[in-house]
Amino acid sequence: MKLVLAKTLWGVEGLEDDNQWDSIFARIQQDGYTMIECVAAFSFGRTSPARAQKFHDAAAKYNLQIICQIHTSGGFFSKDTNEYVYCQSFELEDHLVSVATELDVALHAHPVLINCHGGVDAWDHETQVQFLLGAMAIAKKRNVNIQFETHRQRLFGNPFQTRSLLTDERLQNNKELKLTADLSHWVVACERQLQHSCSSAQQRDPWWPDLLQLVAAHTTLIHCRVGYPEGPQVPDVTDPAYILDVQAHLEMWSVVWNVQREKNGMTESICEVEHGPAPYMWTLPHTAGQPVVADLWKVNNDVAALVRAKYKTVEDELVSNTRAAASLSK
Repeated sequence: MKLVLAKTLWGVEGLEDDNQWDSIFARIQQDGYTMIECVAAFSFGRTSPARAQKFHDAAAKYNLQIICQIHTSGGFFSKDTNEYVYCQSFELEDHLVSVATELDVALHAHPVLINCHGGVDAWDHETQVQFLLGAMAIAKKRNVNIQFETHRQRLFGNPFQTRSLLTDERLQNNKELKLTADLSHWVVACERQLQHSCSSAQQRDPWWPDLLQLVAAHTTLIHCRVGYPEGPQVPDVTDPAYILDVQAHLEMWSVVWNVQREKNGMTESICEVEHGPAPYMWTLPHTAGQPVVADLWKVNNDVAALVRAKYKTVEDELVSNTRAAASLSK
């Protein structure tokens, strides 16, 4: 199985200026990434198919495939306040209509994947199921590869709601239900690291290994951001103060890799570095969000280095175990 590294465009400066796309994408390719993830409103815009095509062509020049992120009942700037609207409705129908609308906007840039922040965390179980079935049907009609992110505020925002959905008889064997695993959100939601070897969770959370296996079986995209119990993003993954948080996430991603390879037969695993700007990135008090305490581009490259190293270790162990097994069988 091949490791494919993607980079988020969240927090990358200059995206609003299409004259800077060439230099941005050249730098991303130089850093070893082959995919990018973007939100239409913050990159190629929502109203010009021609500009979306230009964005796609600029990325393709550097062999960068596009992942588009959509936010149901959001995804646009308010006409009244000019602030970004992430989610504004509680109604199921509004979210399903939004899936169609946002997919049509995203498709102008020819993405290979759609990452959906979908639905509302406060819906009852039946409404959640109906949303997922409806959203997958909408995506299928458009021949779109859609995944649903484990993001706070949304359907998969905590492990317990996720378990209920993935074990529902209408969804549990549905191969079209795919997830973007951003497990940093669950660390915040549960206010603890869940990986047993990295915390005291083994006695407290015996349910976790089975659920991680279940999530991994549906995961086709991993968001590699390191969270800690009080926040979704450590400020700097090279800081020794966060070594246990980094270790916990690397081990969770390793579990996903193993399931993808051994149970799902996948030929590649897409891992996206996704540390973001303020307010995810820490800032100094009384500075209106600036300056941030670390260089975001460097932080994401540091995460990529950790992912590469861990992935190599996992692959080397697999090769070693395979050889040992072959030797014993002789």
